[in-house]
Amino acid sequence: MRDLKPVWVLGLLLAMPLSYGNVVQEPEMLAATDKHGDVSRKVTELIERFHYARPRLDNSLSSAILDRYLDTLDSNRLYFLSADVGSFSRYR
Repeated sequence: MRDLKPVWVLGLLLAMPLSYGNVVQEPEMLAATDKHGDVSRKVTELIERFHYARPRLDNSLSSAILDRYLDTLDSNRLYFLSADVGSFSRYR
């Protein structure tokens, strides 16, 4: 039984690359649907009704949320270009 252990390990190591071949697929293009709008409205309603501070989700709060989100993602300004951040401004 001891003699087969190295053979099994070698067989597994050789079979691994074969099992992962041609798995890469073309990524799907993401697009908003009607469902996303419905979910967004429902989440907004839930936050406005049940959050302890009862915030009003308007454009000023949306702008502050976007700024904080971008700061969380890239606080050291290493990943996003200024053009990238500018393209997000339509969501303010």
